[in-house]
Amino acid sequence: MTHRQLERLNKLEIRDLSLSILGEVGKRQSVVNYLITQTEGNTFYIIETLRMLAVSTGRLENIGRITLPIGLVSQGMLAIARRRLERLPLDAQPTLRLAAVIGREIDFDLLRYYDDELDYDDWLMACADSALLLVSDGRWRFAHDKLREGILSGIAPDQLPRLHQMAAVALEALYPGNAAYHARLLEHWRMSNDPAKVVHYALLDGKHSVRTGDFIASRERLLPTLDYLRQFTGVDHAQMTILALIAQMEEKTGDDIASRAHYEQSLAFAQYLGHPQGEAAAKLGLARLANRQGDSADAIALAIQALDSYRQQADLSGIIEGLQALNNIYYTQLQLEAAERCLSEALSIAQTLQDDHIMASILVDLGRVAFRQKQFDAGQAYASQALVLQERINDQDGISQSLNLLHLFADRLEDKPRARYYAEASLEIAERIGNRQMVIMLTGNLATWFANEQQYAASRTQFQRAIALERQANLPNLLANHLAALAQVEILMDDWTAARRAVYEWLETAQRINNVRAQIHGFYALIDLALHHQKPRKAAKWLGVLVEHAPMAFRDEAELTRLQAACITALGVDAAQAAIAEGRAAEFDSVVTHILAHWWEDETTETEATGNDDVTLSDEATV
Repeated sequence: MTHRQLERLNKLEIRDLSLSILGEVGKRQSVVNYLITQTEGNTFYIIETLRMLAVSTGRLENIGRITLPIGLVSQGMLAIARRRLERLPLDAQPTLRLAAVIGREIDFDLLRYYDDELDYDDWLMACADSALLLVSDGRWRFAHDKLREGILSGIAPDQLPRLHQMAAVALEALYPGNAAYHARLLEHWRMSNDPAKVVHYALLDGKHSVRTGDFIASRERLLPTLDYLRQFTGVDHAQMTILALIAQMEEKTGDDIASRAHYEQSLAFAQYLGHPQGEAAAKLGLARLANRQGDSADAIALAIQALDSYRQQADLSGIIEGLQALNNIYYTQLQLEAAERCLSEALSIAQTLQDDHIMASILVDLGRVAFRQKQFDAGQAYASQALVLQERINDQDGISQSLNLLHLFADRLEDKPRARYYAEASLEIAERIGNRQMVIMLTGNLATWFANEQQYAASRTQFQRAIALERQANLPNLLANHLAALAQVEILMDDWTAARRAVYEWLETAQRINNVRAQIHGFYALIDLALHHQKPRKAAKWLGVLVEHAPMAFRDEAELTRLQAACITALGVDAAQAAIAEGRAAEFDSVVTHILAHWWEDETTETEATGNDDVTLSDEATV
């Protein structure tokens, strides 16, 4: 019998077919992407998948409102797999079943591990004649993953664990210690019901995934593993560690609520077990979450507790992690000298460990501090060194961070084409691995780049996108930072009403997390607003506050000179200097409280007296 290969539907054709069956819900991107992944464009499988979804949800129109399940296999799909398998000679079927357990692609080394005498050329031809296997890109594979799933569904339940065990034993024998196979080994041992092996590979896979940036897929493997282990005794230590790994992945992907819950569960296990290092790891995770949500006091307390515990245990890697967590807290507060002290100690310890991942992460942190100190050449060197190490170990998350730093340094060193290349490359990786906070930071940095290139509409769009994500993810430090920057862009676009809204939300957000000093660059827009609304005395006083309290990271001498000249033009030299001196002498927190409490009282009619042609965007890039 000759089998005719039907053309697969492309993305547009799949959308049109889905639309014709489901109506408007059928063209939703989530539904179309699901059909592409599950059916590979096979018309029969598309229709069967939609029918199965309708059965499971009750109505076709409900499909777009639920989380779509993975691995649906209908009776029609099973029937196809069964008919094709029946056409295969009986002596060829056991090998095909083992191949189906191993995966979509045919791994001849694994098959030969158990049967080295089989004529695989004849076996392949028989499978191809039965339309079960085909060649794709020079490799033999199942003609469709639904066929493979159908064959798996037809294997007797008492035989399936044995086949998974066979696959796992062969993988261990042929690829010993190869991290690329840890995820597959985890699944095979779980399906063969071997909890000791499951624990072993869950920990290996989870730790490797955190280091390489495989956050989303690894979390999806570890969650069912955690459920599986709960039926056994004597695995509390493993559960503690797996919970912390899952929490760390959720921290990276921006699911702070789930991350906090899993860190707290890990902490409870550690306290129950009397495991100080497990307790310290969970506290550091909670410290990082507290820091990015604006609770610096709680963050510092937790980080210090964890660091002290690691010091007592003489755990060098843990000490470094604790020092880096403290560095990040101090960095967020722009306490750069304290941040540097933490990194200096961390670097001296790391040099004794010879661990590329740890060394690269410290170099990235040093680069971030150097950027805020405007030591651009030194910072660029740190980022370049980190990138070399990260590429060597395939640390995708780290590569994204280093590329972001290189973007910032290239931009400050006036290498505009390279700056944009680094930014887009970093963003592509961050989006692919699901590092939500990094995506937000990079979106803001692209917005700054557009503003510096005088592409203000594009800059506004990117800032608004970042701000929407920050509100959704509850990231007040980043939110305040980007609101201040957006206000300056709105001024550059002559939208003073939008600028006022952004400035007020900036100040309210920064005060709520007690971090106005580290977000002080919003004062540039605040002063421009006062000048625009013909309130030059307020502008001069606020300029004095900015001059007195702005750290080096946010001192833009050209902007300060421009604003001072505008105040002098409006008030005269003596009055302007007196108001500036008053601002410099004022107590900072009292000024901020007064501004919020008396926001724009006695406002006069808006005029265009001051103009905005010479306004430039102050330095608020996020690193």
